[in-house]
Amino acid sequence: MKEKEKYYSFKDASIVITPHTNTYENPPHKHDFFELIYIYHGSCSNHIYRQQDITIQMNQGDICLLNPNAVHCLDIGENTDS
Repeated sequence: MKEKEKYYSFKDASIVITPHTNTYENPPHKHDFFELIYIYHGSCSNHIYRQQDITIQMNQGDICLLNPNAVHCLDIGENTDS
């Protein structure tokens, strides 16, 4: 599967739910749509790249809404139960 297809294979859907696990490779990327991140279990670091990069530590129950074209990535870590 091509890299672009991995992220945009759902381009015609109105809502998509994509679970991420600690085996999911998540390089910095952006989308042309809003992204809602909900931490169902565990924790992760949410890296958002802008003029001044920020990292948000997210824990179970946290929600983050990213605007279109926000460059970001999730770091779930290999040794976490997330």
